[in-house]
Amino acid sequence: MLIGVTRVQVLFLFLSVSEALVSKLYTASSENDNKASLHTPSNTLPAASLSICACLCGDSCKCFSFNSETKMCRLHSSCATQNMTVSDTGWRSYTIRPKDCKDLYKSGKVDSGVYTIYPWERSDPNYRPVQTYCDMETEGGGWTAIQRRVDGEENFNRSWTEYKLGFGNPQRDYWIGNDVIHQLTKGRNSSLYVSITSTNKTISHTVYGQFSVSSEEQNYALHIADYKNGSLVDAMLSAYYNGHAGMNFSAFDMDNDGAFYTNCASDNSGGWWFSECYQAYLNGPWFSDYMYHPWSSQYWSMREVYGTLMSIKSN
Repeated sequence: MLIGVTRVQVLFLFLSVSEALVSKLYTASSENDNKASLHTPSNTLPAASLSICACLCGDSCKCFSFNSETKMCRLHSSCATQNMTVSDTGWRSYTIRPKDCKDLYKSGKVDSGVYTIYPWERSDPNYRPVQTYCDMETEGGGWTAIQRRVDGEENFNRSWTEYKLGFGNPQRDYWIGNDVIHQLTKGRNSSLYVSITSTNKTISHTVYGQFSVSSEEQNYALHIADYKNGSLVDAMLSAYYNGHAGMNFSAFDMDNDGAFYTNCASDNSGGWWFSECYQAYLNGPWFSDYMYHPWSSQYWSMREVYGTLMSIKSN
């Protein structure tokens, strides 16, 4: 019992805390104020407050509008500004913070670049923003880059904790973080897009139709399957070195590989889902004389690689 605090004060405190927590879930979208769409479905229903309206915006809802005078809430399945063509005064527009680049693409963001996403569930205490590169042009757009290397300036020989949290600059070279990859793929059917740019600027790519990464308690184990034909051959699933599917993640200070005779991460200067040790490995030393087979049997040396990209998207 709180001494000297009335029930009304307790209720006010609870509502204030609730408002503060809910307000983390959305941001103002003034370009869609006083507008509605004829092209995408929406649902209008009563809501006593802006926060209640935000809570009504579920998984299929990408943005919402609230009319503070009428206490009405309008839920939208798409927030593309070009579709918001109907004038309707008194409505303020808000966007649910995006979980990934696919959410951003659905909200009308169609230019590739660095954006802020919120991979954790809204109720998770770890809920926080993450900056990432979004590819809005390839294969229908909405791809979240989990790994990107464009100039080799970033050192990928990092510790377990650094790979867990992520490192680098999304504008250039970076690893988004194993915790983030897990959050983006858990309980979802996701695809992995991989592309390698050669030193002669030729781009090879492929898609794996199933991709997810387990939690840290399960050593960020890799689940990958369903190789699609592409200009980049399959180097993740083939039997040579037992493939990478099902392998735990390793860093130089956390040896979880399938090799009994060596520490693959330490010997190869980078973190990865090593087997014995690898047939695909995109986190090795950049443009190195001794870095062989970054993607067997197509790229035999890191000297041939000018850039790499690994992106994911829910199906």
